[in-house]
Amino acid sequence: MPTLPHEILGIKTVTTPQPWTPQLVVDEIFRTCSNPHLACAALASIGGELSHRFASEASKSGASLGTHVARIVQTFAEVASHHDRDEVCRAAQGADQPILAGLKHILARAAVG
Repeated sequence: MPTLPHEILGIKTVTTPQPWTPQLVVDEIFRTCSNPHLACAALASIGGELSHRFASEASKSGASLGTHVARIVQTFAEVASHHDRDEVCRAAQGADQPILAGLKHILARAAVG
């Protein structure tokens, strides 16, 4: 007799999660940080000088901080070469918070370029 909600609804669950690969982390950065609300929250988690710099840039451009960061991520996702993506993978690999580490790398590149 089914007792769990997913069993009652007849939903099959996946018991073996897919391993996170560096490329999946990069794809997740592009997917989540292209959302202005999530981009703003991620940058707040990173904090520091980078956060202050992008807040200032956003203010000057008249965009919200989240919108500004999301646009940077979207642009990077559209124009990044295979090498650029590999650099994000390397920045994220082994980090306690790989998505934030990869985002920080993308933003640091944008701050320089």
